[in-house]
Amino acid sequence: MAGTRLRTAEPPLSPNFIPIELRNIPRWICWDFVDYGDGKKPRKVPIVAGGDYGCNYNDPSAWRTFPAVMKEATDRGGLGVGFVFSESDRVVGVDLDNCYDEQGWLKPWGRDISNKFKGAFCETTPSGLGLHFIGLSGQIDGRTRVELPNDNGGIERYSENRWFTFTGNPAREGGLVDIADAMQWLENQFFGRSSRQQSSAASYEADVELDIELARVCLEHIGRSRATIGDDWRAVGYACKGTSESLRDDWIKWSAQWPEYSFDECVDRWSRFDSRSGVGTLVYMATCDSGCSSQTLRQEAADRLGRVATPVADDDTPTLGDAIAEWLQQDEAPVLKTGVPSVDELFGGGLPLGQMTALAAAPGVGKSALALHLCLKTLLASPEITCSWCLGEMTMTALAARAITNYGGPEMGLTLSDVIDKKGDSTEIADALTKAVGSRFKIIKAPLAIDRIEQAVAKDKPQLLIVDYLQLVRSSRAMPDKTNEINECLVRLRELTMAHNLSTVVVTNVAKGCTEDTEIGNIGKGSNQIDFDVDNFLYGHRINEHSEDGGQMLGWRCKKLRQGQMQDLKLWFYGQFQAFEDPQDMIYTDDGGQVREIEPFPEFEADCAG
Repeated sequence: MAGTRLRTAEPPLSPNFIPIELRNIPRWICWDFVDYGDGKKPRKVPIVAGGDYGCNYNDPSAWRTFPAVMKEATDRGGLGVGFVFSESDRVVGVDLDNCYDEQGWLKPWGRDISNKFKGAFCETTPSGLGLHFIGLSGQIDGRTRVELPNDNGGIERYSENRWFTFTGNPAREGGLVDIADAMQWLENQFFGRSSRQQSSAASYEADVELDIELARVCLEHIGRSRATIGDDWRAVGYACKGTSESLRDDWIKWSAQWPEYSFDECVDRWSRFDSRSGVGTLVYMATCDSGCSSQTLRQEAADRLGRVATPVADDDTPTLGDAIAEWLQQDEAPVLKTGVPSVDELFGGGLPLGQMTALAAAPGVGKSALALHLCLKTLLASPEITCSWCLGEMTMTALAARAITNYGGPEMGLTLSDVIDKKGDSTEIADALTKAVGSRFKIIKAPLAIDRIEQAVAKDKPQLLIVDYLQLVRSSRAMPDKTNEINECLVRLRELTMAHNLSTVVVTNVAKGCTEDTEIGNIGKGSNQIDFDVDNFLYGHRINEHSEDGGQMLGWRCKKLRQGQMQDLKLWFYGQFQAFEDPQDMIYTDDGGQVREIEPFPEFEADCAG
């Protein structure tokens, strides 16, 4: 192999996301980037086992098991792993090149293909600009690649004589499922056409008329202050020109909001702008600044063009009288009772529906533990309630151990360590918890893509949503930085909360150096708008108080409250039992201290008889 190994390839980030059925097929190889010194970009080349030179990936003697290539890639470093397709089985792969636009959105043709391959294993390619789909289908007959020259993209499909890299960076949840119908659609749409038809398919242009009107709608919703910030002012200009040259006057008019606006400067700038971005940038800015959803903005643009995407129902537009009528019919306050007196009192009866509550604290204070405590208490207090827990920080078994420990409580005397080791009555408590809330406690597993959270809520219809934690939620778009990604996810979580009338609890880390006296706008880690997007904000901190039975007093400073009287919370935290106690539920000792009021654990009360 003439060329130089760059030793820059990496093994999969999360190998367990690769379907086990695929990992069990012994057709894996190692690979690396190789520079041939010809001025072209480095190529991905299969590397022989234990060596530094290339191998023939179609030679079965070069194939190995997944654990073997993972061990070599991990031990040696600078190696990735790949899978070889063979005619001996039904495993096939589809590769989309350059399927994302400049804003990180899937291009129209990429989005259509992705929707057709729903359920199949899907991960991003090493470049971050493409996607791989893998599933089960028949052998591929005909061309294996088509170019989309008008979009700088390409589509490849293989069932043999080819190998795929694996990044372990899933774009969404999926498995090794049958994709024969999707492959037939791909054949008909892109591979089975004449050159003239293919040229037409390659264009696959967006709806330019709608994009132009959408850009004008966004300009009306983007905050005035952006016109005074040089980077934002130019970004809006780039996006307008990338959408259409016809938007020059619209951008200049928008720029006039700046007191130091100059028409001549705008004209000069426009002439030098390139088309590095498009309408997606404008949509993002408008959603951040106005609180409108992207769907609302697009619908407004369609309405202005006389296009009604969804026929308007014949029902009359709701009025204030209708709202009052619904209020009169409401039997109870729109809250979820937690059974924790101080919490229910703060929120006027329980966690408020249609609102988002942030639990912010430094690592180790107990914010996730409090979220779990409130979740279990709410489910136990109301047998009709369902919860969805976004599992970003813990494994499934770690969450189970914490929940079991909390449910047993200090009364059972089983610590988290005891439950992890399955000591004492751990299994009995686990059985009791499963019967009490097991099927009503839904889990949304990592990776926490915002799209997956929205889909899970639509499917499971919970009343309570716990996000643990905010900084682990990912956008489906390639954002310029983590702050923009967190802010977009916050906006969509707020829309989700209101659309489904949820009570959403968002666990969030805090910026370094924060205390209970820090202004709310400076607390949220990685976000500069969490104080605007959430309805209620509690900041957790330790207080130098300890109960006589080992409790640590935690304060929860109320930084924001949508309704009711702002007041701080104080709760005793028993870390070894992953449980909280409300001071209102505790009893005083003769010397003025507090201890828990011990009650028999209900599931085992009969065992105490005699």
